Amino acid sequence: MKKVSSISVVFLLILCMLCAPCGALVTEADPPRTAEEAALLWSYVPGTGYRDAPSVPAPFAGKVYVMHNKTLDCLDAATGKVERSGSMTAAPSYAIVPVCCTDDAVYCPLEGGTVQAFARDTLSSRWVYADPLGGQALSPIVRDGECLYTGFWNDENEDAAFVCLDARTGECRWRLVQTGGFYCTSCLVQGAYVLLGGDDGSVKTGTGTFRCLDRMTGETLDTLSYSGDHRSAILSYADALWFVTKAGVLYKVRMQAGSLTLCGSVRLPGAATAAPIGYDGKLYLGVQDGRAGALMTLDASSTEVLGKTDLPGYPQAELLLSTAGTARLYATCNTPPGSIYVIDAQSSAVQTLYEPPQGLQGYCISPVQVMPDGTLLYKNDSGAIFAVGKKAVRQTFLQRLIERLRAFWNKLISWFSGGKQ
Repeated sequence: MKKVSSISVVFLLILCMLCAPCGALVTEADPPRTAEEAALLWSYVPGTGYRDAPSVPAPFAGKVYVMHNKTLDCLDAATGKVERSGSMTAAPSYAIVPVCCTDDAVYCPLEGGTVQAFARDTLSSRWVYADPLGGQALSPIVRDGECLYTGFWNDENEDAAFVCLDARTGECRWRLVQTGGFYCTSCLVQGAYVLLGGDDGSVKTGTGTFRCLDRMTGETLDTLSYSGDHRSAILSYADALWFVTKAGVLYKVRMQAGSLTLCGSVRLPGAATAAPIGYDGKLYLGVQDGRAGALMTLDASSTEVLGKTDLPGYPQAELLLSTAGTARLYATCNTPPGSIYVIDAQSSAVQTLYEPPQGLQGYCISPVQVMPDGTLLYKNDSGAIFAVGKKAVRQTFLQRLIERLRAFWNKLISWFSGGKQ
């Protein structure tokens, strides 16, 4: 394992004590804003390429959880050091999906239509579910209350299942089987309903089915047709549901009491495989555009296209938007060298935030994850995971004195306002 550290481990340990689950597409954390400000904090390299690459890293409570081959690793978020490991019954399917973490469990989507649950504190196995139809586990696991939702994929013309599992026991509560299965699609749970698309649209053509299911029984309550395969999450924003397809269409849908209404659609320059981000009345969406890619900005009310920003490659994974200071987006593109790019949401200026070193470069379909301290986590096809944060800044004596006086002043205010112990 190769590990690179560019700032004080002690400093990071203090920061990572504050780490909590952070899987949202919009964050108040403040990641590095420029290449000059960014630094590689550590890298973890358990693989040699995309065939044995680690899964998308999942940060949770000061740890990072990663699958590779048949091993589940828990890394220290400050150093990238493996703290403990668990043995999985199967390997992840191309490792393009992260684990699902909760306070007490880690749920792993595995090859052969398998989901395995581990105790988070010990990484000991709790239960294993194996679907009768098998399939690649390429869809993220969504937990809602005591239920887990995920889907599997066999082939364009073969059946595969979407399942609701009991999070405590792994018992299957209900299954939905369809031809084409479910590929990189994440359901959305809203109240008593589950919203779901799938891989039944023949890649870029044909008609797929968007469903509203009863959350407890799996019964299909209503459906809408769409063009192409649906391989993204579903965004709920501005009183509407939004999703994209590989046919290059953005759909706007409304749901009321389990009934679906198509409110509009937008033809995109090319395929899209990541849900848009909704913020400040706008939608931000990564799309394929010719042999490269682009970031599109749309008005969420009118769906009018407000702008398009060229990117070095196709951003196939979800974007991340930081609201700290000036809003900016972080993206990866499925092209070498497998870098992180940052886009100013106002000016549309694009720059490379971090480029992996020679030997750890490759294609990239990994989203960028963020921890509360602003550290960014992602992987590429080199078999490596990267933690990218801010460079350490050496404080002057005066700066340290000001910080200590500020802390003392805050304690005094707390004491006089009734917070004294």
